[in-house]
Amino acid sequence: MVKPVTGAQQRIIEAAEPGTGRLSGTAAQLDGLVKRGLAFRHPRPPHACFLTPAGHRLREGDAPVSPPPPGSPGTAERPAAEDGGFRARTGGPDDPPGGAARLREARAAWSGMRELRRMTRADGATDRLCGWERQHLVRAAALALEAAGFAPASEEPGGYEVRETPQPDAVQVRPVGGTPPDRVDEAWSRTLTEAGWQVSHHQGVRPPDRICWPRPAGAERTAGVRGAIALRPEAAVRRSVTAATRGHVEGGDAQGQFCYYDARVLHGHGDAPGNVGFTTIRRRALDTARPPSQGGDESAYLHAFLDARLAALTEEPSHTDTSRIDTAQRAFLREGNLRLDPPPVWQVYGDTYRIEE
Repeated sequence: MVKPVTGAQQRIIEAAEPGTGRLSGTAAQLDGLVKRGLAFRHPRPPHACFLTPAGHRLREGDAPVSPPPPGSPGTAERPAAEDGGFRARTGGPDDPPGGAARLREARAAWSGMRELRRMTRADGATDRLCGWERQHLVRAAALALEAAGFAPASEEPGGYEVRETPQPDAVQVRPVGGTPPDRVDEAWSRTLTEAGWQVSHHQGVRPPDRICWPRPAGAERTAGVRGAIALRPEAAVRRSVTAATRGHVEGGDAQGQFCYYDARVLHGHGDAPGNVGFTTIRRRALDTARPPSQGGDESAYLHAFLDARLAALTEEPSHTDTSRIDTAQRAFLREGNLRLDPPPVWQVYGDTYRIEE
C-alpha cells in the first residue's frame, strides 16, 4: 500500500509555481517529495526543487504514479532527470502513446526546460536554447512541438517527424502523410520560432512536401564550407564546383565562385515546378550586365546576378528567407571584399558566421 502524502506535502504541491512547477518548503519536506518521485532537484545551484510529471498529475487531481523501488525491474532503464528524463516523441516507431496525461507531462517537461534556460543564462532569458538543448537538437525540437499540442506521425496521419540533418546545428521537421502546408508554414514554424529556433523552409524531393529546417536562433559560430558540401551528394557537389569554376571565369575573384556555387547548390541546375534553376538565374544576369570575361565591371555583374537570384527566391514558395543574399553575399560586395579575404563575417537565417584565417 502506498503511503499518502501528508497535508503539508499536499499544500507544497498545490502552491507550486504554475509555469515551472518550482516548489517552496523546508529541506525535509522537499526531500520527502523527492524520495516519493513527486519532485526532483535541479542539478545546478541553488538546486531548486521542481515537480515531476507524477507531481503535476497529483496537483491536477489525478492519481499519482508511484516510483518503482530501487533495484526493481525497469529502474535501470529510466533516464535520469538531468539526462532529459522526459523523452519527447519524434514521430518514430518507438514513440509512446499519446493522450491527456502524456500532454500534461510534455508541458511539464517544457516548463522545466524553460526554467533550465533561465537558470543557465546570465541574463535569465528563456528565449534561447540552453546547452542541453544544443546537444540534443532532435529531442529539443520535438519537445517544443509536443508541448504545444501537436501530434507526431506515430500518432496520427499528417503528423510531424523530427530528424537529424547533415548540418550539425540544424534538424529537419518533416510532415508525414499529407500534412497541410499551412500547418508546416504557420503552426509548426511559429511554435518553433517562439521556442527559440530560427526556421527556414525547403521543398522536399521524395516526397515533394514542405519541410522545416529549424536551428538554434542567435548563435555565433566559426563556420567552414564542409557543412554546405555535406548537404549534397557527391555528383551534385561536382556540378556545383563546375558552376563555381564558371563563376571564376565570368565573375572574377572568389566572390564570383561563391555566388555561383551557392546558387547551384540551393536552386539546382535547371528549372522545376516551383523552382527557378541556376541556368535561368545566370541567363537573366547576363541579359542585364556584362561579366568581367566580356570587359564588364565585376561588382556590377555580381550585383546583377544577385538581383536575378533574389527575384528567383521570391518566385519560389519553398524559400521565404533571403538573408543568404541580403546579409551575406551582398554584404561582401558592399565591403568590396571580392577575394573573400579573412576574416569574412556574415549572417544567414539570423545566425552570425565567421571564417578565421
